Amino acid sequence: MTHPPTAAEDFAGYLRAYHADAFDGTDPIDEVWSRYHLPDGHHQVNGRDLDRKKILDGIRSRRSLGAPYELYIHEVIVEGRTAAARYTIGTTMLWKVQSATHVTLFAELAEDGRVASTTGFSSSRPGWSGPGGEDPFDAAARPAPGTVIAPPPAAGAEPTPAQDPAHYLRAYYT
Repeated sequence: MTHPPTAAEDFAGYLRAYHADAFDGTDPIDEVWSRYHLPDGHHQVNGRDLDRKKILDGIRSRRSLGAPYELYIHEVIVEGRTAAARYTIGTTMLWKVQSATHVTLFAELAEDGRVASTTGFSSSRPGWSGPGGEDPFDAAARPAPGTVIAPPPAAGAEPTPAQDPAHYLRAYYT
């Protein structure tokens, strides 16, 4: 087995390996974090400082869901010891309704190749997965006219029209 890439070796590879180990892995969360990040690094998301405990608690919570996820890396730029990435993490919530977290991340890389600090911006929103996976995280996407989101109707009954996913989620949570 080869070692997972460090952020300095392959930043996109680091994103894939880190998320796989953190979300799906069986190693202790604190061990996973330390494998990819300096233990005393500074991390900020949407202007809020996150200490190690908050970060690890968030990862534990995400891992406990056991929900499958998809990682889409849109852009990665690395120059010297600075890296930037834009990616989306999608999780199916119910049928074709998905939660999409869009992330823009700026990272400083340590001498040993791990991440020393990060400044990130993220937003999460529901989205609708299109047929065959097209546009899986477009919250503005709407099902095609005539699309049915309920099981097939009984003989002679009218099908239930497709809904806006955000409306559906609000009604579901209510």
